[in-house]
Amino acid sequence: MEWTKIIKTKHDIDIVVKIIANPEFFIPLVLPVRKFILSSDKLYRCEGDIGGLPVIFHGREYVGSYTITHVIEFYKQPNISGKINIQGIEDKVNITVLLQNLYIIYLPLRVYISNKLNELGKIFDEKIRLERIKRKL
Repeated sequence: MEWTKIIKTKHDIDIVVKIIANPEFFIPLVLPVRKFILSSDKLYRCEGDIGGLPVIFHGREYVGSYTITHVIEFYKQPNISGKINIQGIEDKVNITVLLQNLYIIYLPLRVYISNKLNELGKIFDEKIRLERIKRKL
């Protein structure tokens, strides 16, 4: 299953990429995360749930100049894996979420990701603005 969202931003793309390169900031914006554990540089484990369905996965982040890729694997059977690609281009951010083996039992997760990406399109600039203030960028 694949979702794609293109988000326009008013912020400098270098700053945006620097902020969303932090998985602890970005991953909860897209996936249901209540507990985020950064185990080492660019390796993390996340726990959450959707309507009683536990969502536990681990991921690894790869950062390029204007591209960020998160490779994730869920713990629950059947093995769901995938990746999140983020690409910063001029005044927009392209986000692609690709999950494999996402069967009908994970319908709440499908709906959640779709809703979060639509919501993110509306609140993205404000989230970036607040994070810039927090980090003094």
